[in-house]
Amino acid sequence: MNNIAKLAKILNADVIFLDSVQHTTKFLYKNNRDSNNDIHDFLLNKLDLVLSHSYTSVDYDLGHVVVCKINPTKLICFSFLYKKASPITKN
Repeated sequence: MNNIAKLAKILNADVIFLDSVQHTTKFLYKNNRDSNNDIHDFLLNKLDLVLSHSYTSVDYDLGHVVVCKINPTKLICFSFLYKKASPITKN
């Protein structure tokens, strides 16, 4: 777990554990304070897609998630939030 948290910090990502049998997700490491729990529902809705690959990247409205299969029923997900660009001001 410590190594996953270090990797998440380097990548500026949240880490989510997904158990497809129990249909549960939980944050293992929350790096971004702007993260919300909508990502959990999103991942559970994409369960068929993410289970059909060893790893995949899925876009959603706030960013994207890289999903890696640990075993046939458990996945680790790295969630990356897009940052909104600051508006350009004219001088």
